[in-house]
Amino acid sequence: MIEETAVRRVRRWRSVLAILPIVVCAVTLLAGCDVLAAPSPTPVPSPVPTITPTSAVTFQVAVTPIVRHPHHRPTPTPVPTRFVAPAGPYIVLQPNTGPPVDRTITVVGANFPHDMTVTILWGLSARLTPLSTTGYSDGRGKVRVSLSVPASAPGLYRVLAQVQGVPYARATYDIVSLASLATSVAPTAGGGTLSISGKKFVPGFQLTLIAYSTVGGRKPIVLGNVQVDSRGRFTLARPVDDLEPGQYILRAWSNSSVAAEMAQTFFEVVV
Repeated sequence: MIEETAVRRVRRWRSVLAILPIVVCAVTLLAGCDVLAAPSPTPVPSPVPTITPTSAVTFQVAVTPIVRHPHHRPTPTPVPTRFVAPAGPYIVLQPNTGPPVDRTITVVGANFPHDMTVTILWGLSARLTPLSTTGYSDGRGKVRVSLSVPASAPGLYRVLAQVQGVPYARATYDIVSLASLATSVAPTAGGGTLSISGKKFVPGFQLTLIAYSTVGGRKPIVLGNVQVDSRGRFTLARPVDDLEPGQYILRAWSNSSVAAEMAQTFFEVVV
């Protein structure tokens, strides 16, 4: 009887011991830890790196100065325009420009009627009588004529080629003058002196200086005649007694077979 009781007690304790881990585990789960799990390792603090101070480093940089050269633009070289002959009659003036002096140029043409008289007319204008010369076309219709160009005022002049009064071709001749005038009026005891100087005129030219009043109705006044020296210069000084107060246009005219205005400027006479 006693032995059975002892056996029952042993079995009862074994049952209790068997369910004890389950109860403990349930309690610990509710508490947030796992009793049966392996214990978490204790964290080991990482070593703090030691900062080693560095020594200051300096640099010395040598800067080479930049030499700036002035920008040079190359001078463009003029390219001559190639002449393309037209299909119809034409004339070319050689040269086609010049100073306001008497000179001889060459008129070259082609595609004219064969073996015909060709008349070359210069300076066609309603105010001028045209000057002319005569040439002849050859068996191929080509023309070559010398034309005397008179001393004329600067500007463009027409040259016309005619056959039996019918215009066939034309060209232009440009007369250019580089001459210039300068004036000054200085007061004097007698009333005043007008000084006139000129430069870049044709050397050896005889000039007539004429003053034109800007007030209508007054006649032009010849101030004097001068001769241009070998350097293209001249000077003239004269009193202004015969000039009424006011503004004037001074013009220099050449004393050639055909009078030509060479240059002009302005001056004023003040009382």
